[in-house]
Amino acid sequence: MIEKVAASSIVQLTHRLDELDGLLPPGDDITLYRIVQECLNNILKHSAATAAEVSIAVHDGELALTVHDNGRGFATDGDLHKRAGIGLQGIAERVRILGGTHLIHSAPGQGTTITVKIELGDQKG
Repeated sequence: MIEKVAASSIVQLTHRLDELDGLLPPGDDITLYRIVQECLNNILKHSAATAAEVSIAVHDGELALTVHDNGRGFATDGDLHKRAGIGLQGIAERVRILGGTHLIHSAPGQGTTITVKIELGDQKG
């Protein structure tokens, strides 16, 4: 998906992905896919970014997804979840389903970084 988006977009999109096969229970892998998909959709629709990066790293039993863009960013003061659009709400809900946590760091003119962390458990990572 990342390569297809990169090929069809003016956004310079790079990625670094650790091996993920078999790390997540059946069904959770598609949930992670949808999180990445929504992040990329938000970048293309709202950010006016020229560059973005997707990184998935697995270390010490934890999966860390980071999606960063150099776009217009937005103010995150106040209750972001009250005013968040459906895209950010969908990301938050999917992260909750996976039992993970997420953080959105953004500021006007400084781009946006979304970080998701998911504990994999003893048998994984």
